[in-house]
Amino acid sequence: NGPQGSVVAKQALPYVRCVGEGLPMTLDRAYFEHEALKSQYNLCPEHVPEVYFFNRTLALIVMQHLPAPFLVLRKGLLKAIKYPSMATDMGAFLARTLFMTSGLHLTSVQHRAAVAKWSQNMDMCALSELVIFTAPYIEDPGNRWTRPHLDADKE
Repeated sequence: NGPQGSVVAKQALPYVRCVGEGLPMTLDRAYFEHEALKSQYNLCPEHVPEVYFFNRTLALIVMQHLPAPFLVLRKGLLKAIKYPSMATDMGAFLARTLFMTSGLHLTSVQHRAAVAKWSQNMDMCALSELVIFTAPYIEDPGNRWTRPHLDADKE
């Protein structure tokens, strides 16, 4: 924080922070996050913070700080904040980023290069598959619910 504003410094840990050291994770995920932010900012700068600095060895990203009233969307939704332009904003972001990085827009050479690059992000893909698409639908120690009120729904 200074006279010209503030920045956010984000450094990846060698494990998943919310789980702890029991779930190790490569620091390369910071590289892919940096690459994604850079690409998304170039395509849709009004909806993505600008990255000012990246160091792959330190797994460190320094980016634009979006001060209040900006809030992590999940937190705002939990507070029941209404976002009148959310559908339009998300639609514009998704349309631009998904189309402009797809085989419909890129040349076949560009598209194959992008697929090859992003296919190297295996650890994050595996984590997403587990946390989003698998664990919520099976008995898993990471799943929690309010007992006894949701026990019947859990079954």
